[in-house]
Amino acid sequence: MPWLDEAAEVWSSVLRPFRHTGAANYLDRALPGALFESLGQQPAAGAPIVVVTSAGWTVGENFDMNRVREFSTGVMGVRMSMSGTAGLLSQQSFFFPRVLEHDPITVTLWKDTASARAFAYGPGVHKVQMQRQNEQGLADRTSFTRCRVVRSEGTWHGRPLHTGGGDALPAA
Repeated sequence: MPWLDEAAEVWSSVLRPFRHTGAANYLDRALPGALFESLGQQPAAGAPIVVVTSAGWTVGENFDMNRVREFSTGVMGVRMSMSGTAGLLSQQSFFFPRVLEHDPITVTLWKDTASARAFAYGPGVHKVQMQRQNEQGLADRTSFTRCRVVRSEGTWHGRPLHTGGGDALPAA
């Protein structure tokens, strides 16, 4: 990864999924499905978590790019609404080469499960967008994975973010 030479800081972690729903196309592009056969234990109360969400579309003769645009506009709205959310430490979205060939993901780092749940299921833009997806089917498939941070090292925004050996992430 040649771009790492230009990185100002790096944070890396080992994650263990403890909750997963939905389907993605990373294991089999022709038959998207669940990503994990077994899940780990939930983290202790107050422990940091990483949430990975994905959305994907079946590209074929009836493919409607407007659905992708509508869904993506909703994602941008959700991400903008996250600024200042209690417990949110970081948020990123990633698109892979050849854009819709593999489902794009959003990755969020939270100080704990309670903070992530309050944002995801509480009132606000995210709840509205989940309802739109359920009613209008803007994406053909979505997935949601919560991961326990098993071990990490490095810095984020200039601060150490070590979670191994009982160290906690800094408060948001």
